[in-house]
Amino acid sequence: MNNNWRDKEPTQAQLSFLESLLYTGEVPSTRGEASDKIDQLKKNCHSLVYKQSQDNEPRSEDDRLPKTLPITQTAFVKILFNPQTLYSAQEKINMYLSDGFRVTSVWDLYSNGTTSGKVMLLARGMSSIIGQVEFVYVSYTDEGLNVAQEKINMSLSDGFHIFKVWEYILEGTVIGKILVLVKVGRTTSEDYD
Repeated sequence: MNNNWRDKEPTQAQLSFLESLLYTGEVPSTRGEASDKIDQLKKNCHSLVYKQSQDNEPRSEDDRLPKTLPITQTAFVKILFNPQTLYSAQEKINMYLSDGFRVTSVWDLYSNGTTSGKVMLLARGMSSIIGQVEFVYVSYTDEGLNVAQEKINMSLSDGFHIFKVWEYILEGTVIGKILVLVKVGRTTSEDYD
């Protein structure tokens, strides 16, 4: 069996999943390393909830849960789906990320059949493997598609990965998309003290 896939760079899906499992160690350098860490974290969580050790001795807290830092501060950033204001939200989020914050949740701003944007909750004190974000508005016009394609390709060549795609809905009709690109770069609040 060929294991060459294990030597490739970790996928964004793997890194995101590790972050969702509250992994706080070093960023894996390969897909195989990321896969092994995911398996171990899932095993630890499974053993905590569903079974005891085979000799029926209680497991220590360190064996069961990944270490997490306490949340010490939160911030909200409103991301309006408006090409003129999208960049300022991106800059604000990157400022928080560089200051040791982590993206914890994203909520819809939606009313009357229109998605007007998102609200992002960031928390400080937790670790993160997302170092930077970029937003690209994709309009369905020919010119809009060409501009978006150029911006996306520039971001990809700069080390960003496509992370999420949000629909831009106006009066019940999808009129475009917002691509969320991320660059890996683990940060903790300790890095900025």
